[in-house]
Amino acid sequence: MERPKHIFCLTGIYLLISLSVSYAVTPYRQQIYQAYISGDMETWEKIIHQIEQEPPASLDRKLELLNYYYGYTGYLIGTGQKKKAKACIEKGDVLIKEIIKEYPEHPTASAYQGSFMAYKLALNKLKTMILGPECIRQINKAYQLDSTNIQAITDKANLLYYTPGMFGGNKQEAIRYYRKEVSLLEQNHQTVHNWQYLNLLSTLAQQYEAIGEQQAAMETYEKILRIEPGYHWVKEELYLQLKDQWQ
Repeated sequence: MERPKHIFCLTGIYLLISLSVSYAVTPYRQQIYQAYISGDMETWEKIIHQIEQEPPASLDRKLELLNYYYGYTGYLIGTGQKKKAKACIEKGDVLIKEIIKEYPEHPTASAYQGSFMAYKLALNKLKTMILGPECIRQINKAYQLDSTNIQAITDKANLLYYTPGMFGGNKQEAIRYYRKEVSLLEQNHQTVHNWQYLNLLSTLAQQYEAIGEQQAAMETYEKILRIEPGYHWVKEELYLQLKDQWQ
């Protein structure tokens, strides 16, 4: 089974990680979490199909399904499954339009709109001049609508991290946003069985590595493994690779 790092992917401009504003307990959350830490994306896909059998009526359920589409799309792009990725993007777009039609100023929906545009760019970089500015506009709009919205903070951080400095990028500032997001999730007790929380910590650790803060990266990986010792990607790959570099 492919490791879960494919749940997020480089678009060539920045990395987008999906974190839903909704944290309601659902029958699927723990299953998705277990699929994530073990890299079992077949189960992830099956859960999506189960939810699709009962079209989501509430806003929370739409956001939940949208979140799972997003995570699975990143995996599909990362593993080169473009046809299936396009199908997930189309389904995600439908949900986003439904939410925005009813809630025009919904920050999470706006952030997802920018995120799915980034996926389209990852599949077809020829659309950069068309989709790129709108993608950035939606991300900035989401953050302006609610600067404490988890999804909006995530996308703002990614935009700062992966945008070249000459175009406004700032890696140190981006990391401050990532850390703010971690703090918010922890303060709001939104960490248990939350695959996005582990994904965020993994990303933060990698960003520390990228800017040469190896000690901070090591401490973050160790924190992850205290939280979830069974997290395969960190336990078997990221943490070991960093330890090997230090030895």
